[in-house]
Amino acid sequence: MDRKLEIIKDRDNQQLIFKKSQDCAPILEANREDRNTPVKDLSFGRKFASVPLDVLDAWILHDGIDYRKIGKDPEMRKRFMTKLNSRDWSGFKTHTGNL
Repeated sequence: MDRKLEIIKDRDNQQLIFKKSQDCAPILEANREDRNTPVKDLSFGRKFASVPLDVLDAWILHDGIDYRKIGKDPEMRKRFMTKLNSRDWSGFKTHTGNL
């Protein structure tokens, strides 16, 4: 789960550019394993997804979907769950079915 931060100095515009990146392959593989492993003990609930921080940050920036608000804002929770349930982002879910 390598996360990298690169700081680039833009001399023309006299500003710093922060470029973040993260290797999502280990997270996707772990999620795939979780989906294929039956859950035996639900006493603490169930893990339903594992989404890399850089992806969550991109959802805030590009889609206005803020994971920090899903516990307080029903509309944000609905948008977040719709995003996770979409075919494009299903790799971050740790079980099959809709959330």
